[in-house]
Amino acid sequence: MPRFAHASDGEAVIPKKTGGPELVECPPTPPFHYAVNERRWGIYNGKLLPNCKAIKHLGGLNGADVGQWERALATAREQGDVVIPHDVDGEGTSYLRRHRGVGGYVYTCKWKKVFPGSDIVRSDQEGYHKWLASLIERDIIQKPRPHVLEKLRERCESKIEDYQKRDTPRARAAVERFTADLAVWDNEIALAVADNPHSEGEEVPAMVESGRPKRSRKTSTKVAGDA
Repeated sequence: MPRFAHASDGEAVIPKKTGGPELVECPPTPPFHYAVNERRWGIYNGKLLPNCKAIKHLGGLNGADVGQWERALATAREQGDVVIPHDVDGEGTSYLRRHRGVGGYVYTCKWKKVFPGSDIVRSDQEGYHKWLASLIERDIIQKPRPHVLEKLRERCESKIEDYQKRDTPRARAAVERFTADLAVWDNEIALAVADNPHSEGEEVPAMVESGRPKRSRKTSTKVAGDA
């Protein structure tokens, strides 16, 4: 049997548990909340998904300097982030996991696996991406607006231009991948435009400066016989 056959599933942070697995050897990490911003999205396996930011709770969690990490979440929201609650999948659930490590607690998301007696970390990217897609389907987060998508598409084009300057197998593969992504960006932009029509605005009556003579219509002074 392989040495690392059984990963530590960790403890769901909410609710707390008193038991714990054997110690893992990963460096201690703080708890966190995931946050989504419409300017941080990308194409993953042909799908438009958010690139979540982890807002770290350096002041602790579950009663340890609650005000500090709550202020961090408030600041993130002010900057346009949508904070994903730990129990977004239902009461009694949590995407945050806590593992007992040799130097202290190691906090991870539920899609990362750590192993007792090791510092190895493995990720279930497919499961994580399915979860992100479910957040969109459940209207917990919304896809970016058209003008933001256009900016993200421009970044994709810039990456293609950068990789085209390098004549290596890896660069050529990157050009092929990002070129395929452009078609996805174009489709998402078209869908976003359809869902978010531009503002037509309201016609504003002409504003005439005070004291400015009014424009008079020219009257014809032609008489019979004039060319």
